[in-house]
Amino acid sequence: MADSALVKDAVEGLQQFENKKYISEFAAQLNADLHKHLNKKKQRRQKLKLKEHPWLYITVILILTLLVIGFIVITTHLQIW
Repeated sequence: MADSALVKDAVEGLQQFENKKYISEFAAQLNADLHKHLNKKKQRRQKLKLKEHPWLYITVILILTLLVIGFIVITTHLQIW
């Protein structure tokens, strides 16, 4: 694993920090930014859910489907006459 390019880049990046205190502060800042980003993503995903009255949506779709089928049946029945 020591030969990995990722590990080499990580070690090189850590060596650029002059004071070791900044490493922990930088890690905490990255962690906070990650949590903020994940919470935004979670809130956006929850907004898209049909969480309010899913039976209402199903009922409306069913009624519209029945109306379309009824319209088709009536128009074909009138064309026969």
